[in-house]
Order: sequence, then structure tokens, then C-alpha cells
Amino acid sequence: MKKKALVLLLSAALAAPTIIGAAAQSPDDPVSAVPGTAVVEPVAAVAADAAKPDDELLEDAIKSAKLYIGNTVKFDEVSHQIVDLGGFKVVYLDWSSSESREYASAVVTEDGVLIRCSRHTPGEQPAMPEITKEDALMLAYEFAMKVNPAFGLLSTEHATVKYQRYSGYSVTFYAMHNGCIIDSCYVQVSVNNSGKITEYDAQEFVRGLKLPAAPESIIPKEDAKKALKTKLAPELIYKSFYRFDDKTGRFKAEIKLVYQLPGDYNYNKKVIDAVTGEVITVNRTTSKYYAAESADAIAGGGYTRSSAINLTPAEQKAVEAQAGLITAAEADAKVRAVSEFGIPNSLPVDTATLSTIKSAYNDKLSYRWAITYRDKEEGKYAYAIVDAKTGEILSFSGYGLGRLEYKPASEFKYTEAECEEAAVKLMQKLYGEKFESYVRTEYQNVRPLSLDDIISTYTFNFVRVINGAKFNDDFITVSVYPDTLAVTDVSFGYTDTEFPSTDGALDVSAAVDAYFGVVENGPYYLVAESNKDGELQVPVYPFTVGEKQLVPVYGYTFYCYVDAMTGELLDYNGEPAEYKPLKFYSSGEWFGDLAGSPYYPAVKILYNMDIVEAKESDFCPNDEITGEELLDMLWKAGYMKPAELGAEPVSLEDAADIIMRAVGYSKILGLSKIFKVPFGGNANLSEDRIAAVALAEGLGLLDGVLPGEDAPDLTAPATRGQAAQLVYNLVVWSESNEEVTGLVKAVPVEP
Repeated sequence: MKKKALVLLLSAALAAPTIIGAAAQSPDDPVSAVPGTAVVEPVAAVAADAAKPDDELLEDAIKSAKLYIGNTVKFDEVSHQIVDLGGFKVVYLDWSSSESREYASAVVTEDGVLIRCSRHTPGEQPAMPEITKEDALMLAYEFAMKVNPAFGLLSTEHATVKYQRYSGYSVTFYAMHNGCIIDSCYVQVSVNNSGKITEYDAQEFVRGLKLPAAPESIIPKEDAKKALKTKLAPELIYKSFYRFDDKTGRFKAEIKLVYQLPGDYNYNKKVIDAVTGEVITVNRTTSKYYAAESADAIAGGGYTRSSAINLTPAEQKAVEAQAGLITAAEADAKVRAVSEFGIPNSLPVDTATLSTIKSAYNDKLSYRWAITYRDKEEGKYAYAIVDAKTGEILSFSGYGLGRLEYKPASEFKYTEAECEEAAVKLMQKLYGEKFESYVRTEYQNVRPLSLDDIISTYTFNFVRVINGAKFNDDFITVSVYPDTLAVTDVSFGYTDTEFPSTDGALDVSAAVDAYFGVVENGPYYLVAESNKDGELQVPVYPFTVGEKQLVPVYGYTFYCYVDAMTGELLDYNGEPAEYKPLKFYSSGEWFGDLAGSPYYPAVKILYNMDIVEAKESDFCPNDEITGEELLDMLWKAGYMKPAELGAEPVSLEDAADIIMRAVGYSKILGLSKIFKVPFGGNANLSEDRIAAVALAEGLGLLDGVLPGEDAPDLTAPATRGQAAQLVYNLVVWSESNEEVTGLVKAVPVEP
């Protein structure tokens, strides 16, 4: 997709994926020491002077980009932006055509280094790959080396090749040093089905990288694991997992007791120094202040917003008539009674809306007043949510109710401690016994790092603790203005449901063992601009100039949760987490047992498209295929799974039925009498599968599946080779939208 705005381009740079599980690929011991040190610097395509005028900078950037994106005469529109990243300029370029959908883009540094480019021409992508994975790998590597010979840290031995439907191959080269992967240092190149380079991205390849010799000693993996257990132990918490319920059309929530890995993977990750065994905090942001959770994000208190139902005035009147519900006026009075909010009597109510919320945990209904206060002339605004049964104030925010100044923390009347005391007193007053189950959290606080830092409020966060375990979904946020102790924002989350018992939960040591029983634990390098006092600063823009260093570490490289009762690894949805160690492409992966097989051409192309995989080291074309394997092929080919099948063998007639359902022909499969019995009536075929097999045969999907068989037994188990041929024929038919009369005339590479 074409990048239209600078913010999108910068976001792409910041959101590029880290190497999850990459450390698993590192050997137990780093390779022999590199003599001395070296600094890896890209070679500029066109030399540039940082002090030159922007027009010259733009001209040089265009020239640098055109070396790689090719002739631009087709484009009649060019847009650009020049961004200063702290004294280092980057030029963002976009070419487009008013007569076609062809476009190109590039990102070039002030010294002429191309860090990103793409070019797309509609209709140029062949439906099926005309090159192999190995071809794509070599083409991508040649292009990367042409762009920047300094990519010497990259090699074809440390690359992945993934096939993406409709775009072709995505090749990623990972930087390695001393036998260990360098986290978040890679180059990506996209190659389409015909072998054309369509995208190149080196935003995450680090400039100015100082390459150290191999450390004299690195702590063993077992010692690293012990350090993680004791110094970076996972935390026992309650976690909500949401699943969509097809019957109700709503999300249902389930609370599980899990171990949460310490620190956020992207911003304040904690790792173990692989040399000293000490804890290092990895800061991935240059901001002086911690980000606060928005009040809106936590106002729900464990409820799903999609389930909110707005009532009509008549319905509101009916609800108000029910015993126990307060009126809008009473809810308004509750809010105004909190003097810390500072709502003047002159500030009128703008709107008051009563809504019902159904709990995602237990379907309990709650009623809430949402009240807005507004004085447009004076610029005053406030918003509050009040529980219509309990009268509890669930959230409040005010704007323009009093003058708020930004100034050094030392210049305010009240200290952070005094503001916290005021916040606690208000929470005790508002929430009584409920507040007793909350504890203050440090990591979420918005506060100055020194008394010289500029602030306007102190923000305090409190999280609920149940049975000794935190429940992060229930937390309180309070912002206090230090000159007056006025409260500018409050959010209160409290989930009314049952929580599982902690009895029988795994201890921390067992949780870590469960994690590393699945996830490989190997040392890897982190890139740092500085490493001081146990804090490592990761560069936000790796492509900017300036020396950077490598720090060998151990850590939790695969972020997930550990079920505290079973030890199972869970993903963000509460489902079993699928850990896949980074597997570099190997030219020796091709299956030698397919030599001479009639299914060779089909399997070869499906392999390049990532639709089939090896079974151990071979493909095993004559082995019976299971329902599970067939559905996996269909899923990877881009089709929805029409059924859930297990590990039992699947017959050819059942395979045909599954495939016809996958392409949307379910409604006519029961109409067997309108179909001519296939294979001249000579096949062994179940009556209820006549329609599916006849359709498959008519569409050409059975071509090459049963070579030389005039009277096939379609009730017999299908083989892996037959299933691959079926799926291959389906992909070709889908792409061409025409009847397939035989195998696609692809040029195979002999095993």
C-alpha cells in the first residue's frame, strides 16, 4: 500500500517487528573472536552535504532513489517531505501517475543512503510463481548488496523466504555476529512471482555499528535461566481473555491465572547481561516521560464497549422508574459534590445518557449515566460516568475548569508525595472498601524524572489485587494538579465476577521451566546507543548516523503467558501459543524422495508457495494424508476451513467434498441426481459423494491425481501426493478462474 503521509512512514519505522524467538537460533558458544573491532557504515549512493540547501538535498535524494527504482518517465506527479530527525535529515519521496495505478516510493538519508523503496505496476504479478524460493533469495541478496555493500553482516545462510499470496516472496536477511543474531537488525526485500524486485526496506539495519570481539566468557544457558528465575521472575496475575461468541454476537471474557513475563517487550524490556548476569533495562523510547493510559481506555472496567445499548427517552423513563436506579439529576449531584473536581455551579449539563452494559464475564447488566458538561463561551468542559445503581463515579475528566500551568516540578506548591496523599484520600472517599484491594503501581505513573522536568500534573495508578495476584484490567488512574490539589482526571475499573482460586498454581520456578521447555534459550545481541547504570538505550531510528554498540544478553524472546495451573504457553487470546523458532532457509530443504514422482511439479510449486512442508526430511508422497494435513494445506492456500478434522486418513472422495465446500459449493452437493456419475461409472464411489467428485472432475481438479487409473477406488485413503495435486489444481483454477484441463505448464527443477 502506498504511503501517503509522513506519519505513516515514521510509524512503519517504529513498528517494525522485533526478532521473536531469534535467540533460539544462536549456538551454545559464540564463534571465534573477531580480531579487533570494526564499524559498519553504509556506502552513500550519491555523496551529500548535510549543510546543503533543501532543494539540492531533494535533487540528490531523487538521483539516489532512481538508481534502484528505475525509469520514472511514466510518473507525472512527485511529492516529497524532508524530515529533520534531530539534526539528521531524511527525504521521503512518492511518485504516482494520474493515468494509471502504478506508483513508486523511496526514503533516502541526507548522505544519499537508500533505506526504503518500492515500485508497483498493476497487473505485472503472474498468478503463479515463475521462480523458486532459492531464485528469490539470490535475487534479493544481489539487490541488497547492490544498494549497500556495507551489508556484509548479512548472508544467504541467515535469511528467511516466505511466500505471500498476490505479492510473491518476502526475503528477510538477519544480521549475525559472533554466531549470534543481532536483535532488530535486518533487511527485507520483496520479489514478485516473475522475479522483479518490488520492495526494499533497510529501516531496521543499524548504521555506525561497532562490532566487538567475542566476549571472553558468556554465562551458560542454565545459569542464565537461573538468573531469569531469580532476577526477572514472571509475575502471577489474573488475565482476561476475550473470545467472540457466534451465538450471541458478543465477546465473552474468561479470567485465567497466568504468569506474565516481566516488562513490555517493546519499550521497557528487561534482560540479563550475558557476561555479568546482571539485569539490564532496555529503553526503546527517547521520551522523558512515561505514557499514561487514557481515561477512555479504562473506563469500561472489564466490559466490552460493543455491548453498550443506548436507550430511547421512553426506555430511559421506564428504567428510571425501577427501584434502585438514580436519576440524571442525582448522578449530576454526585459528581458536583466532589469538590476536588472543581465543577462550578454555573457549568451546565449538556447531555445525560443512560445506557445498559452487559458484562462479558457473567452477562450481568449494569446501568450507567454518561454526563457531559459544557460552556462553549468560557471553554469549559467536563465528562463523567456514574453507576446508576451504586452512584459510584467510574470516570471523570475536566478541561478548562481551572488554570493548569506547565513548569518545573520544583516550582509547584505541592510535592509528588502530597499529591499522592490527596489522590489516596479521594479514592478512599469515593470507593471505600473496594479501594483497599488496590495497590499503587510505579511503572504506569506519569511523573518527572527530576525536579527540573516540566510537568502539569502528577498521575498515579493503582491496580487491584485478588488472592495475592494482580488483575491489571481493574485499575484506578488519578491525575492531580500540584498547585491546588485539584483532580483533573479519574478512572475507576472494578469487575464484579468470580475469580479462579490460586490453589495448586505453579511456583515461579516451575513457570520458567515450562516456558523454556518450549522456547529455546540462547544469547543474542541488542543494539544500544548507550549502556550505563543498568539501562540500555535502543535507537529509535537505527539508520541515523552515530556509533552504536552491541550488548550480548539473555531474555524472554518469545512473549506469551504461562498458564499458572497447567504450564501451557498462551497467546494474547488465551489460546495455545505456537512457538516457531526462526528457521533460516536452506537450499537442501527440497525433498529427494520425489524423484520420478508424477506429483513432483505440483509439490515443487506448492512448496515454493509455503502451502506444503516436508515430513521430516522427505515429502512422503505415498503416505496417507490426514484430515488435519489436508485442512492445513487448504488454509495455507487461502481457503477457509469448512470442517474440523482429526488425524484420521481422508479418502479421495472426502477430499473432493471438503474442497468443494471450501470454495463455496456446499448448497449443491446434496443434489447428486443432477450429476453424471464420474469416471464412466467405473469408479468405486459413495452415492453421497457423487456431486463433489463430479464437480471436482468437471473443474479439472482431479487431473493428474489418478494417473492411468480407469476404475479408481475413491473410497480408499488419499495420499499426500494426491492431496498436493488436488490443492495445486485448485489454486491454478482459482487464479485463472477457468476450467483446468491438465497440469499447469510450469518448468520444474529436477530433484
